[in-house]
Amino acid sequence: MKPAVAAGLRPRVGRRLGLALSVAAVSPLLVALASRIVYSLRYVDTDFFTFWLAAHLNASGQSPYSPEAWAAAHRFYQSTWLSNAIFPYPLPLATLLTPLGWLPLDRAYVVWVAASMVLIAAAGFLPLIQRGSARVKHYIVPVAAGLLLFRPLWATLTEGQLGGLWVFVLALAACLWADERWVAGGVLIAFVALKPTLGMPLLGMVGLWLIGSRRWRALLGIAVSGGLMALLGFVLDPGWVGKFLGAGQAKLAETFGHSPSLWGMAGALCQHNAGCTVWLGGLLAGGLALAVCAALLLAPGRFAAPEAIGLSIVVTLLITPYIWAYDQILLVLPIVLVTAHLMRTGAPYLAGALFFLAVDVGALVLLLLAVQTQADAWSGLVPAAVGLAVWWSIAAARRAPSITPAAVAHPA
Repeated sequence: MKPAVAAGLRPRVGRRLGLALSVAAVSPLLVALASRIVYSLRYVDTDFFTFWLAAHLNASGQSPYSPEAWAAAHRFYQSTWLSNAIFPYPLPLATLLTPLGWLPLDRAYVVWVAASMVLIAAAGFLPLIQRGSARVKHYIVPVAAGLLLFRPLWATLTEGQLGGLWVFVLALAACLWADERWVAGGVLIAFVALKPTLGMPLLGMVGLWLIGSRRWRALLGIAVSGGLMALLGFVLDPGWVGKFLGAGQAKLAETFGHSPSLWGMAGALCQHNAGCTVWLGGLLAGGLALAVCAALLLAPGRFAAPEAIGLSIVVTLLITPYIWAYDQILLVLPIVLVTAHLMRTGAPYLAGALFFLAVDVGALVLLLLAVQTQADAWSGLVPAAVGLAVWWSIAAARRAPSITPAAVAHPA
């Protein structure tokens, strides 16, 4: 580790400890709030039931890829929402979630909602701590307010989705790479592959940046971690990949052209004509992906590690055919990166403090539009706007003599 990085690490450790103690202090309140959320829902008909059931079946020695066991468990727990014939995620994820399967469903849901709030809050504040500045304390309340009012947060909590885990993994990996802990960051970021619709394109773009930057240790960490997860799946069920792909294709066929992404917006513009949607969506998504991939591979010096991850997040959310509004919880990281840039460059306080809240307002306006039109495709404008802000912050940092990509990656 470089001396400058080591010197900058010591105060950040103290700030991270303060964050951990703050989380511990409010944990009883988080559990109480999680209980209010969970017990107001029919939780056997939420997305969390899907994750819990897979973990529960795995813990009891049954396969979540067995249609018979899957349907029988839905009948046993009186779930009226059987949207998938089997567990529609990679088999290693069921193993990762096994501890939740040891708990009764309602308690597991409370634990998961409380843990998600902690993970999302940590993802929101870690980048600010990483970009340490005397102004950090002035941004705690605005960022906390931005998180509380962010539509994807509440969609994630009420559905019991895993977005809190994924955004925390990405934020922590960004911090590890900024500290030049390449192997550890690579091992960690590989876990987003367990959400393949988002994780695979994201890892592809990040991987191109790593190749262009010659960060071979990070690529080694990704390869080892991903390989071990795949191997675990093959040990449990040698045919798990084919079963998973079959379930995924069925879900995509049901929802294609309606998601809040470039594909969904193309579908809305084409009035859901299949041929037009494929042509226009493919042109928009393919063009954006090609341009960003070329920039990450051919000009890696333009991007510090957090910016490469943040840019990959917004592009992934735009080009993925199967996505829902709760997946936009990943935008917490790029939003906070833009806030951190405004904080460190001495921009007017209100510009940084209100940026997250401005995104919140935009997301809520688009939610109202979705309610009126009964379609949520135009919520894809949220990652598009955040992506433009991320690109602006990268360009602005490059132009400023005192804020170069290297300085952003290794703050003093």
